[in-house]
Amino acid sequence: GAKKAPKDYQFDCGAIEVKSSRAAIPDKIAISNVRQLDSEGMRKMFLVVVHLNSNEVTGETLPELIDSLDCALREDARALLVLGLREVGYLVEHREKYVHTRYQVLGVHHFLVFGAFPCLTRATVPDGVKSVSYEISFDACREFAVDSDRLRAALRGSS
Repeated sequence: GAKKAPKDYQFDCGAIEVKSSRAAIPDKIAISNVRQLDSEGMRKMFLVVVHLNSNEVTGETLPELIDSLDCALREDARALLVLGLREVGYLVEHREKYVHTRYQVLGVHHFLVFGAFPCLTRATVPDGVKSVSYEISFDACREFAVDSDRLRAALRGSS
């Protein structure tokens, strides 16, 4: 997440962890640390999985996507975008490195992380374990699927 936060997006009303997959059929989701899906202290915790196709013909390049965001944002938000991109190693001066690969969104899946959702949390990792990365089955998440409207409502604090 931004500023080395454990989750990609954190709000007063909850958090979102975003994962992408370029697999032909997404069957697993890689989680890089135990805090990414830990919902302790969160009103709502969501996992969003973006299924992508990468190629040289169809879709948007990373610079095109960034330009679209830049045009849609207010000035203060643009500055945060540039800082965030720099933090993860993307520099506008290097945009030519990213113009040959295009990404096409094939699907976006939203999951509410709660109850028996298949994930590890800090409370479930035994003392002495210092680092955890793991994969969860995409199929095991299906019963926790929610639509994008429910995610938006939760982020507005109304759900």
